[in-house]
Amino acid sequence: MDSEVAAVCLSIMIVLAAIGSLANGFVVIVNIRDLVSQGSLSSCDSILTFLAISRILFQWFIVSFYSIMKDFYTQSFSLWFCRFLLEVVCFLHNMCLWFATWLSVLYCVRVVSISGRIFSTMRRHFDDWLPMLMAGSVVISSLVINNKSQTINFILGCPPILIFCLTFGLVVVTLWRHTRRMKRQSQSGFREPSMIAHYGALQTMATFFMSFVIYVICFNLYLLRESPQECHVYVLILAAYPSAHSVFLVIGNSKLKQTSIEVLKKNTEQQRNVSEMP
Repeated sequence: MDSEVAAVCLSIMIVLAAIGSLANGFVVIVNIRDLVSQGSLSSCDSILTFLAISRILFQWFIVSFYSIMKDFYTQSFSLWFCRFLLEVVCFLHNMCLWFATWLSVLYCVRVVSISGRIFSTMRRHFDDWLPMLMAGSVVISSLVINNKSQTINFILGCPPILIFCLTFGLVVVTLWRHTRRMKRQSQSGFREPSMIAHYGALQTMATFFMSFVIYVICFNLYLLRESPQECHVYVLILAAYPSAHSVFLVIGNSKLKQTSIEVLKKNTEQQRNVSEMP
């Protein structure tokens, strides 16, 4: 019975990985096209590109690891190879966390208006710091998988989660303060441009935050699992999150959404032309 459940889970994981690969692959192709045509990418597009690549790799590596651990193909895999796959999965997991965190920081510095030297400096120089921050993310992720101390790994794995929660909190606090100020002025804050930007960012980050927390919890529970039944549930969530959130990012990003609509229209027109041919 357990093997049948595992086979169903693996099939679902492959479907989810395929959906995620389509969404993330679309992000990569669109941004690479813009890079070739324009010679550069914005900070948001750069983060989305690296996040998409890391998620594609993460989904297919976790599918491979799950299938090998369930002995779908052969039992000849060495323990060393299984550990290697697990380390790659953990490395890509940390990379996804860091890139998602820098995306939330970008939302924060673009939307939140907090006075102060530190935040003002971040707002002015975040684009310049981004390559260094992303390179540092790779180094920290490498340290996590190469370190044998669980305590040190926990310490190194906490910063992206804490930074993400901090930036989300800053957006909420700024929105609350701005709403109070608008009410004092007896104005309709819902039509004020900055309010629209705040609510849009808040909705995006709220969805991002909830899915982010569920994903982090499930990944750690998967590593600490005690029964095969728990394993099936956790890996499905791990496979579903990158796919669902990537689709959400495509829909929520104006450039990617517009490009996807244009592609769909073009394909529809081509199919119509082919069907009208004698």
